[in-house]
Amino acid sequence: MYSEEVMKRFKNPKHCKDLDNFDAEGKVGSPICGDIVIIRLKLDKEKKKIKEAAFKTFGCAAAIASSDIICEMVENKTLEDAEKLSALDVSNVLGLPNVKLHCAEMAVKAMKEALKNARTKRHIKDKEQQGS
Repeated sequence: MYSEEVMKRFKNPKHCKDLDNFDAEGKVGSPICGDIVIIRLKLDKEKKKIKEAAFKTFGCAAAIASSDIICEMVENKTLEDAEKLSALDVSNVLGLPNVKLHCAEMAVKAMKEALKNARTKRHIKDKEQQGS
C-alpha cells in the first residue's frame, strides 16, 4: 500500500528529533485517526529563512513520512515560500494513496501553524525594537 519513499522515511526519518531553542512550534491532532503532529522551526533571523525543522509525530507510517518530508521541504526557505507548500506537494513527493492524504494535510497544517507562530513572535519583537 505504501510507496518505497514512505517506507524509507517511516523507518529512518531524518527530521524526527528534539530541536533545542526552537523559535516556533505548530501542533495538530486529527480526530479521524488520532494522530498528533508537532513541528518545530529554528529560524535564521538575518536571512528570514527557516534554518532547521524537526518533528515529533504519533501516528501511522504516512503521518511520520509526511512530517519528515515537510520538514525537509521547508528548510532554507523563507516563511513566505514555505507557506505556499500544500498537502498535494507532500503527497506527490511521497506517492501517498488518496486514503492517506489527510496525513499530508495534518503535517502541512502543523507546519503552517508553526509559521503563524513564527510571524507572531517576529511581529512582537519588531514592535519591541521600535519601542511600541
